[in-house]
Amino acid sequence: MKKLFLLLIYFFVFAYVATAQNALPNTDIFICDVSLKNGKYSFTSLKNITNREGYDNQPSFIDNNTIIYTSIREDKQADIYKYDLKTGKITQVTKTPEDEYSPTLMPDGKHISTVRVEADSTQCLWKFPLANPNDFSLILPDVKGVGYHCWMKENELGLFILGEPYTFQLAAVNPKVNNEYNVNIIDSFIGRSIQKVNYNTIAYTSKHNPNSWCIIALSYAFATSSDNYWGKAGFGRKYPSDVYILPEGSEDFIYGHDKAYWVNNGNKLLRFDPIKDKDWKAVFDFKGTPAENFYRIAFSPDGKKLALVSYVGKKP
Repeated sequence: MKKLFLLLIYFFVFAYVATAQNALPNTDIFICDVSLKNGKYSFTSLKNITNREGYDNQPSFIDNNTIIYTSIREDKQADIYKYDLKTGKITQVTKTPEDEYSPTLMPDGKHISTVRVEADSTQCLWKFPLANPNDFSLILPDVKGVGYHCWMKENELGLFILGEPYTFQLAAVNPKVNNEYNVNIIDSFIGRSIQKVNYNTIAYTSKHNPNSWCIIALSYAFATSSDNYWGKAGFGRKYPSDVYILPEGSEDFIYGHDKAYWVNNGNKLLRFDPIKDKDWKAVFDFKGTPAENFYRIAFSPDGKKLALVSYVGKKP
């Protein structure tokens, strides 16, 4: 009886672990060249840079020739890798017992920040020096449940925080006072996209209306006096926000170097210029290409390269 009990425990634990591992989608990362001529965009030289079974996702450019991304390999660990567009070389950046996701270049250009999933499933924000990734450290020690993030300035960032409901929060760090920080809840029922628009405007996906998701572009100001930069006054104030309705079924938008919003919709890539356009415009259809089923996108800083995340099966 005891052996049967132990076998049942083993079976259920194994089934749980297998289910958790299979929960992540089978994804690849493609890159292509981007050009604009006579007002028309072209996307050419499409290339699969990961080209394997498993999870390769969350691409982010750290310069015009280097992509960092999350990859889960044979060891079942989520680590950060980088891809050199000039040489095609892939290099592992992080190698830890924990899982790292959402790699992002920090404003100092010397570190990347990642969402790190601890052994107890706690999700916090960590930073890794590009020159020595083994010298990593925690950024916001008391902020748990970080899902995604976006840097605004060297000491200011937006956070997607897990919970019921998901919340959008802004954090300010005071480097003059032992890196103490203040975190403010700004909104709830948000999506996973957060993008910097300019030095004091940040955009995120709002899901308050489940039938009509939208982009909210929020302009804000933190209090700047030495007494309340991070303290009680903290957040300062919000300004009126701009709201842009997303195409049905779209969530993962980016803000490009051309000062326009970009999003996928089905097999198509759509663009919206808030100054010139009244609605989203389809600029390219990837149907019939190896990357026709895609959702996440990322531009290089100069806008001449586009990374796309393709998926197999149901859209993540």
